[in-house]
Amino acid sequence: MTDPDNTSAQTLMRAAEIGKKAGLRHVYAGNLPGEVGDLENTRCPPCRQLLIERYGYLITGYHLTSNGCCPSCGTRVPGQWAREFQGQITVHPFVPHARSNLFSILGASASM
Repeated sequence: MTDPDNTSAQTLMRAAEIGKKAGLRHVYAGNLPGEVGDLENTRCPPCRQLLIERYGYLITGYHLTSNGCCPSCGTRVPGQWAREFQGQITVHPFVPHARSNLFSILGASASM
């Protein structure tokens, strides 16, 4: 897509606030690393304890109990959780604005 402008940080933050006001409990804006403040992270809805800390889609902090609860107030967080963070699902998590090997792969296959 080349026609529309990129989504601004302000638009993402506004969308996240609309979602929260509509009753969504675990809203985050993760595709503009470092530009949306605390909205990159997941916090416990009742006590606001930091649970999952992110930079874009990269998890930088994992603060849940072994059974997927908030360590501060014990609220259960829906999802599939490991006893401890075991690293990213992929070896190379997507981080916007990072250099990608996709171009070189496409360039190589196009010249074949």
